[in-house]
Amino acid sequence: MNLTFQQICSIVSGETSYKDDFHVEDIVYDSRKLKANSPSLFLALTTGTRDGHQFVEHAITSGAHGCIVEKSEGLSKDVPYILVSDSLQAFQTLAKHLRSIVKFPIIGITGSNGKTTVKEWLYEVLNEHLQIIKTPKSYNSQIGVAESLLPISSAFEFGIFEAGISQPNEMDALADMLQPTIGVFTNIGDAHQENFNSLQEKVTEKAKLFQSCESIIYCNEHQAIAHLLESSFPKKNLVSWGSNESSTIIFSKKDHNQISVGYEDEVFTFSLPQFGVSHYENLLHVISVMLVLDLDPDIIQAKILLLDSLPMRLEVKDGIRDTILINDSYTCDLAAFKYALDYMTLHYEDYDKIIITSQSLPFDTSELLSNYSIKAVFSVGSDEDILQIKEEVNSPKYSGSVILIKGRRKDKLERLSRHLTLKTHSTELEVHLQNIAHNLKVYSDILDKNTEVMAVIKASAYGAGSVEVGRYLSSLPIDYLAVALLDEGIELRNHGVSKPILVFNFFNANDASLLWEYNLEPEVYSFKQLDGILHESIKQDSPLKLHIKVDTGMHRLGFSVDDHSEIVKRIARYSKVKIASVFSHLSSSENPEHDSYTHDQANRFDVFYNNIVQSLDYRPFRHLLNTAGALRHSQFQYDAVRLGLGLYGIDETSELKEKLLPVLSLTTSVLQIRELKKGDALGYNRSYIAVGDTRVAVLGVGYADGLPRSSYQNLCYAAYNGTPLPYLATPCMDVCFVDISNCPEIKEGDSVEIFGDSVSLQALASANHTIAYEIISQIPTRVRRKYIED
Repeated sequence: MNLTFQQICSIVSGETSYKDDFHVEDIVYDSRKLKANSPSLFLALTTGTRDGHQFVEHAITSGAHGCIVEKSEGLSKDVPYILVSDSLQAFQTLAKHLRSIVKFPIIGITGSNGKTTVKEWLYEVLNEHLQIIKTPKSYNSQIGVAESLLPISSAFEFGIFEAGISQPNEMDALADMLQPTIGVFTNIGDAHQENFNSLQEKVTEKAKLFQSCESIIYCNEHQAIAHLLESSFPKKNLVSWGSNESSTIIFSKKDHNQISVGYEDEVFTFSLPQFGVSHYENLLHVISVMLVLDLDPDIIQAKILLLDSLPMRLEVKDGIRDTILINDSYTCDLAAFKYALDYMTLHYEDYDKIIITSQSLPFDTSELLSNYSIKAVFSVGSDEDILQIKEEVNSPKYSGSVILIKGRRKDKLERLSRHLTLKTHSTELEVHLQNIAHNLKVYSDILDKNTEVMAVIKASAYGAGSVEVGRYLSSLPIDYLAVALLDEGIELRNHGVSKPILVFNFFNANDASLLWEYNLEPEVYSFKQLDGILHESIKQDSPLKLHIKVDTGMHRLGFSVDDHSEIVKRIARYSKVKIASVFSHLSSSENPEHDSYTHDQANRFDVFYNNIVQSLDYRPFRHLLNTAGALRHSQFQYDAVRLGLGLYGIDETSELKEKLLPVLSLTTSVLQIRELKKGDALGYNRSYIAVGDTRVAVLGVGYADGLPRSSYQNLCYAAYNGTPLPYLATPCMDVCFVDISNCPEIKEGDSVEIFGDSVSLQALASANHTIAYEIISQIPTRVRRKYIED
């Protein structure tokens, strides 16, 4: 971005009393991402329950040269600020201005699924001869599109951007900013359908992106899309593709490895890369765009064979020598490089930082890296470099570091990632962090504006890993974290988590000093426990916050509702101890049959809380609802709610089933493929006898990894690229067996899903007569955790 402070003020029609001027390189709306030596403006955004103005002071002390605000009260006269009526609208106006300066072609992609994959693949096939700017990651929202356009300039020759919406009337602003010249409509599905009156309304809203397009590419087998585009844009170059003769581009599959393509009176045959059927439609969109851009068929063939099914997402894994490995080696434009550096800095602030990247990049990284504290940078240009770096990073001086691998796809840096990954097990629990953010927003949207959120990450974040999930949640709009045990809270503090932390099951008075040492806030449920904490407070110099739990009917832990006066009386003698909150737990919040009992619990809670408050000269906050309660009993939100399993996409009420996204997926590898004949036995105690010729895959997961032993008896199944694979025989401790007779393409080493997108965790739990929490909480530490953020 090549603008000055005063130019930006003029573009966004803002007001300022600052008379001088200075160059601005970036606009930042997260004060934690500011760099002291990078001239930036802090954008105070107001979204949902979060007001960015409360972070202005922190932004200025963190290096912001000025700010864009909606209110200037309290700002120092020395701070350069631009006053606007709407910060987001100003951000979008600036993005629109930057887009209007350049004249090169821009592809705009929308649809329900596949936007990011199509965008990244188009970048891969076009970037060798063009300087391309594109959306980093999945930055396709009202804020994300504006941020994606900030680096745009005449130094680029082509743009590829995606646009996503979830509500009516959202596409206008995105289309106004992007003004694409080529449109791609990937598909239409159920995503966000609950916010639209009909599928037609959603298609119409998404199609607004194409008002400025000269050509629009779409699959005419999605009839709602085809009908809308053909009736709304009769004068545009509509490029339909499909298997029918009316298509502009006619695709017909010859076999699973080849496809015939008919376009402009010519027919080509393309060999296809090896990946699952879920990517087939995305690939045909990419081929269609390449044909519209008039690329030679030989070039198209060569380019598509370079595509693969490597995930285009950031992955965090445990590395050798206690390192943290951030593998983001699938995209390497400048914006994506900056995003990965920001992610590493934000989530691993206290770690030594190492960068491994490609030797020859299409941009200079020296200026970018100068804004970050990097201990070492390694570059890869050959196989010898990979072996040398592997040995170097394995030395003691890099132990405990965080390592970012970021390079060009064709350099295959994922090979180095495999070398540096801690090898423990072929089975992995994938934690899709961005889905936690999505699910949090789903719940936040149904809460009152002022209701705070306490994110519960007890039992190692329900098996997902409390440190990584705790770090990630701390970057989201939550107010508290809650853990079950003191050790869990200490672990979070030792890994740099600074959010307030409530410890539910603190019970040993001998450990009370640790509450002060690590700034942890205990649940207090008995007088013995309370007295131990109060006695320790005499020795401490700083205050401590307590969370008083009252038993309103679950009869698990908690004071009696009649204990209110004695609680306040004892605490009043100790000046360093305050009650932060008063809370209770509903026994049956998800069960309609017990709603009257739930209401009785709420009434008892109200009485207890009011009695507590009457005896204090301050007002603690109060919380009663867990995840299910937040859905079914919103009238009892009070000041905060505790969200647990719902953040992981597990809804015990089924009321948000269509809105939540699964966070956890368990995958394993095919260890061996066997051919059984009729009568052959399989597994311990010959628990399966083949009824005919049967092809069997032996998978590297067993009941010691959390797979229920009853999965075979209860007719459960795993999945390969969406294809169900029924279990055969009772699972062993470390392996299990699935029927692959109807899946000829599967081979040894392939990845198979135990639960995730294709196999619902809740369905697996229900079939085995248990609950989802029991399954995920029993996944042991020997199963690798891999953290993914799109």
